[in-house]
Amino acid sequence: ERAWPTWAHWFDFIDQDSDIARLKRFERDLYMGWLDPFLAELPRGTPILDVGCGVGRFATVLASRGHHLCLVDASSRALTRAMAHVLKIAPDAPLPDAFCTDLRELSVLGEARFDVALAIETICYQSDPTAALGEIARQVRPGGLVVAAVEGRYGSLLYDEGISLENAPHVMAGQALTIPGDRFVVHDTEASFRARFEDLGLEVLLLEGCHYLPEGPLARLVDWNALDDPAYAAEVISLDRACGRDPAMRPLARSWLAVARVPAAHLPGMP
Repeated sequence: ERAWPTWAHWFDFIDQDSDIARLKRFERDLYMGWLDPFLAELPRGTPILDVGCGVGRFATVLASRGHHLCLVDASSRALTRAMAHVLKIAPDAPLPDAFCTDLRELSVLGEARFDVALAIETICYQSDPTAALGEIARQVRPGGLVVAAVEGRYGSLLYDEGISLENAPHVMAGQALTIPGDRFVVHDTEASFRARFEDLGLEVLLLEGCHYLPEGPLARLVDWNALDDPAYAAEVISLDRACGRDPAMRPLARSWLAVARVPAAHLPGMP
């Protein structure tokens, strides 16, 4: 919130004038390539919760498909921009609900009523990611889906310039990376990310590593300015997926993405 006046052109990356609009659009499509087998056939009007929606990079896609969205973000500026983008890109979609609230206060949403909940690059910025994931899952009906993505531990060590000689051992040990005035991140490995779902009794349907490029260990291979070329983008996505299949490269994912099903029985802690 404090940084918005200075960095609005960077934060609002859906705006075509943003320096990173092309990159963030590509990275969204990279995620959606994994998610569409689960989301593409949802009937219009499906209630979907987007926690940590930011400026709406996933909300705009889902709204354009006619889904009924509930947007949640702790930043009023980001939430306002998300609503504006949704209304512009999908003017005929159901009007989204919007809540400016902390992830730990999702009780304001009421009873579990969503078929899908998204938390893309959200729970890794919480002091207890598993508890945060549980709060999100409690908003989903039995049989519904929880979609989450987090920062990968080893991919971040190779790419993130904020990780230094001083704090790298903490990241490697699975401790939170804290840079005062800048960031707080809990990085996951594939195993630790899977465990967060299984500890909550969620059935993991998909868990994949991604973002090996362009904002990952192979970032040097990518020309950001060429990502709007469909053929070039397809080549990058193909290599990204190949990295996830390679036994040596797979642990180096910059991001881990998972889709899990909420069981018929109540989750731990649910009334």
